[in-house]
Order: sequence, then C-alpha cells, then structure tokens
Amino acid sequence: MLLYPHSFAGIPLLLSATGSAIPRAVIPAFCAFLLTTVIEETISQEYLNHIFAHPYPYTIFANLVGFTLIYRTNIAYSRYWEGISQCRQMSSKWGDAALHVMSMDCLSKPPASPPEPGQPTLASTRSLYRAAVCHRFSLMHGLAIAHLRREAKLRKFAEAPIPASSRSSADRRPIKEAAYSARYWDGWRQALWPSQYESFLEQNPLPVLGGVSDAERGSLELLNSEERVHAEFARVLASVNSRRAAGGLNVDPPAVSRIHQTLSDGNLGFYQACKLEDTPLPFPYAQMVSLVLCIFAVSYPLLASAKASGYEGYHAHWLAPLLSFVVVLAYFGLYEVARELEDPFIHPPNEAPLVAMQQSFNARLLSGWGALEDMYASECVPEGTEGLGLRAITTTAVEALEAAWQARHEHDHARPTSPHAQRARVGDVGANPPSALGANAPDTGAVQLVGTPDRPTSSTSAASSRNAPQRSPGRTLSGMKVPRNVQVTH
Repeated sequence: MLLYPHSFAGIPLLLSATGSAIPRAVIPAFCAFLLTTVIEETISQEYLNHIFAHPYPYTIFANLVGFTLIYRTNIAYSRYWEGISQCRQMSSKWGDAALHVMSMDCLSKPPASPPEPGQPTLASTRSLYRAAVCHRFSLMHGLAIAHLRREAKLRKFAEAPIPASSRSSADRRPIKEAAYSARYWDGWRQALWPSQYESFLEQNPLPVLGGVSDAERGSLELLNSEERVHAEFARVLASVNSRRAAGGLNVDPPAVSRIHQTLSDGNLGFYQACKLEDTPLPFPYAQMVSLVLCIFAVSYPLLASAKASGYEGYHAHWLAPLLSFVVVLAYFGLYEVARELEDPFIHPPNEAPLVAMQQSFNARLLSGWGALEDMYASECVPEGTEGLGLRAITTTAVEALEAAWQARHEHDHARPTSPHAQRARVGDVGANPPSALGANAPDTGAVQLVGTPDRPTSSTSAASSRNAPQRSPGRTLSGMKVPRNVQVTH
C-alpha cells in the first residue's frame, strides 16, 4: 500500500514511479509514436484521406475498446476492495473471538477441595492461558495471511516484539507505518523491471506473538499452506474446549457458543478472500482485452496521421505522433492499473497491507490481554464489594460518575412541585389514606390511580370528563387497557 501527498492538485504524483502503471504504459505508447512518425514520412496524405474518408466507422471500434477497459478496471477495483474487506472481517472476527476467550476465562469454577501449596490452579494459570490464546490466534492469523500471499513453503516467522510499556505505542498505527512512501524519481527501475516476489516475501516476514517453535514448525511443514490454517483453527478450538472442561470459561453455554460462531465468521472471511486469490480473471476475457488493445495501438496511428496532420495545406508533422502517444498511453495505462488491482495480495507495493494487518492484529491481542491483567488493580474493587462483578469495570472515575448521578437523582426528586401537579401525579398507595380508596379496596400492592371528587385524574377539564362516554372498568381515559388489579378512583 502506498501513501502519497494530497497537494498541488496532485502534480507531485506525476514525478513518482513507485507503484505506478505509467512506466509500463509508456512502452506501447512510444511504439505508437514511432509508428505514427513512420507513417507520416512514408505514406502520402492523399492515400490516408482516401482510406479514412470518414472516422465514424473507426470510432465504433475505439468506443468498444474504451468500454472494455472501463469494465475490466471496474471488476479489478471491486476485487481489490472486496479482498481488503474480507481480510478485515477475518481479522475482526478472530480478534473478537480471542477477546471473548480471554474475558470469559476470568470466571472459573471453584475447586472441589482446597489446592495444595504450590499446586497450579485456574487462577494462577490464567495469565499463561492468555499468553497461549494470543499465540494461537496470532499464528492462525499469520498462516492465513501467508496463504493469501502465496507462501507455499513455511517461512521463518518473525517473533512479534512486545513493547516495554503500553504507553510507548499508544499513538502508533501499524497500517500507516507499514505503508510505502511515494518518493520522487524512485521506483522507475522497479516499475519497468519488477523485483522478484520471493525476495519481497523474504524481506517482509509476518510477525507472530511468541514466534514459531520447532515442534510447531515440524507439524506445519507436513501440510500445504491452506491446510496449515485448518490445523491451527482446530488447535484453537481444542484449547477452548479443554480449558472449559478444566473449569475455566465458567459462563453459560450460549455465551460459549458465541466464541465458536465468531470463529466461524472469521473463517468465512478467510475463505471469501481465498476465493479472490484462487480465482483469477477469466482467461478468454483477459485475452480478448489484450488483443483489442494491440489492434488499437497499431491502427490508431493511421487515423491520427490521416486526420491530425494539419489543414488547408498546413502540415503539422508533430501533432499526429504526439496524439498517438497520449491516446495509447491512456488506454494502456488503464489496462496496467486493472492488472495491478485484480490480484489484491501479490503485487507490491500496491498490494493490500497484509503485514500491517498482522501487526494490527497482534496489537489488538496485546491490548486486550493488558486490559484484563489488573492494570487498575489498585483501584478496581471498592471495599466491601468483592465478588459482585465490579472488578472489571469499577475505577475511581466510575465511582465519581456514580456519585454525581446519585446527587442529580436526589436533587430532581427533592424539587418542589405545584399543587396541580401533585393532584395529577400518579399516586402511591402508601401516600394516600385508606379512606380515599374505599373501605373494601383490596390491598394488592398494585399502583392506584387516585383523583379528587371535583377533578378527574386526567389533565382534561371537568366538563370534558362529564361529557365523555361511559367506559368499561378495564379502560382508561385514553382507551388504553389497564390491568384489572389497578383501580381508577374519581
């Protein structure tokens, strides 16, 4: 992925060749320029005018080529954007599943008997299990990225560094840091003669939390790139199930099922990305586009020499070659752009930022791990509230917010009200004498709607109340049905 400046109407972009499609389009454009120059010098103008008496027949072919290029470019951009979207879904869902596992493991079954001194328990191994979860998910994500990058052999994964402090990487954005910078006049050689893709993979290894042990490498090398993702996916599921069987993840089964559902959603995103990687643009269409472009590059110089060489005896030898160069450059430039975008994972530096996605995924795992490792332990649990589910959410800031809300709530209820509002207010059974409810009124504890003899309970006038039609006992003034145990008193 390239980052480029947005200044001076995009003029600085014209001087950068890193990741550009222009250098490859210059070659056929220059060939069209030379062909037009040869035609200008060897074929008479009268003969060219006789051949191209009218340009409309050729315009049909030129429009057909243009629409074909636009359609292919649209398909290529759709593939590029869908590839990035599916990779993002994969990372998002697998990251959610990892955070679900680590957070649900905060709850564990109490041991049947007190553990022996020095004996490992679920609580003492919780941090170790979180480290295992981060490693498993990071390795699974890295193997998926490696498959999308067409890494057939298992390369040496780089061990992802863990920052010494969480504050040192608070403002870092891996996607932006890993992007290439479009530098002036840099990249012409790479654009004309692209470097070997294998060397690019060697120079950009995928970071994995904890690295890859020799035992893991030995088992993964026996599988192809796609089967490695399946194997690691199975190990992740096994680790979740075994931890729950041991007493961890002590939550309701429907909540645990969300972990498996989220993992499955991430796996679906991976397979959708594999669909783009494994299925290229159909060969007949790609072949036909290349054929009509070559025909256009050869035939357009004839039209340019016939119709763009001057007028009324004035012969401009430079106009037709220049026009051929510009038009063929535009057509082949769009063609090269489509070729770059149709495979979103394998054309550096315009490929999807896969290494940066891996770094961002690792950073998300570490941030979730750190949030659960009692970073607010000194002020987490107020005194006397242990075991009430406040450990993960309560801080001094939360306590101050709760106190401010209680003060506002008490102030609102202590505010004096007008006599009319007090009469129209929905009464409380304990706030009214029993005589107002009738001697035989049952004490059901239900809310009673109490009015005065001269005023109805509703805010409407007394005259409107007297002229209103008779209501059934189960209806209010607005016609809404109320429960039978609510008594309306006038």
